[in-house]
Amino acid sequence: MAYLAKIKLKIFDIMPRFKQVRYTQVSALGKVNVQLDAQPDGYVRKLEDYGIWKVQRLTLAKQLQLKFVMSISSETTQLDQLQTDLRFPLVAGQHYKAQWNGIDSNKKVPASGALRCEVTAEGNADSLAPEFSGKYLLVEYQQTHKGQPISSSKSAWLKDLNVFVPVAEQLNDKPESSVKLENVSVIR
Repeated sequence: MAYLAKIKLKIFDIMPRFKQVRYTQVSALGKVNVQLDAQPDGYVRKLEDYGIWKVQRLTLAKQLQLKFVMSISSETTQLDQLQTDLRFPLVAGQHYKAQWNGIDSNKKVPASGALRCEVTAEGNADSLAPEFSGKYLLVEYQQTHKGQPISSSKSAWLKDLNVFVPVAEQLNDKPESSVKLENVSVIR
């Protein structure tokens, strides 16, 4: 995975503090079963079960996608280039952005995108789900993908686990939809 060497983040600042986190993400866009598995190298493998198909992503703190594969396709997409000023630990008032290009298994550049983020507030993690502890930082961001509409989301950075979980999402000009986490389990 030579492409991972291009990432210049201090990975030890964001090492996951869990073995596995599972939850069902419920919003106006539907229900998705999610499983997050901490990898020995500090990355997070995210499995998403949409019922009809499944998605697997290798991510950095569950926010920046490094590799992607979908069960209804034989293609894989992996990160080819990433530019970001993201720094950990996150602090309230912090702004950061990321731009990336992905490359598919045919060595074409099928996707590019950008993320603009602001860390806006702090709260108690157990208000998101009783299984979480400690504090979280609320991160609001806008994401663009080449050829797709702009999406806005809010995620909580769980300080105790070093991972993002969804709080709200918005697509195009539709109203923001809150995300509820159900069936949460944490294995440390």
